Amino acid sequence: MADLSIENIITSIALDASFDLDSIENTIENAVWYQEEASFLVFTFSDPKRVVLLTENGYLTCTGPTTDTIAEETIGQVLHLLYEQGFIDTISYPISQQIITASTSMPYSIDLMDFMDKLPQTTLRNANEPAAYVEYIYDSTFTFLFFATGKIIINSSQPIIEIENTLESVIKKIEDLGILEKGMEEIHA
Repeated sequence: MADLSIENIITSIALDASFDLDSIENTIENAVWYQEEASFLVFTFSDPKRVVLLTENGYLTCTGPTTDTIAEETIGQVLHLLYEQGFIDTISYPISQQIITASTSMPYSIDLMDFMDKLPQTTLRNANEPAAYVEYIYDSTFTFLFFATGKIIINSSQPIIEIENTLESVIKKIEDLGILEKGMEEIHA
């Protein structure tokens, strides 16, 4: 099984309320509203670095955590701040969306052109090497980015165990197609 590294978990909740962002910024110390640039407040946290955005129409989005626990704790901190200052009347809201970005590195390179020939539902993105990659959308809930270096980035709304299982299935499929057999010197020839 490939070693999967969780790079980012984006978690969103809907607070079912409208907010006066100016009032929140003036009340809560670490809330910053860049009024001329965006219609949301920014709450920043460090160690690990995370950001929570709050929109006027009540959507709270957290980005930066690498575990579900850190994501839940970070959102909980913002909800607690809003609750303490009377902007919301409960701190219990269901998660409405979660997107996980994960990555792994294969021990061999990937022939991107061969990949596209053998899996026609793929798209070559950013044709300028070395940042070129093939985008492969699998089962509409997983997006895989395959780089010639063997790096793979996965975006999905599925649980981590499903990402791991699907990654293994996709790797097996591309191994069976022979896409992973060529070395980097052959890709650039």
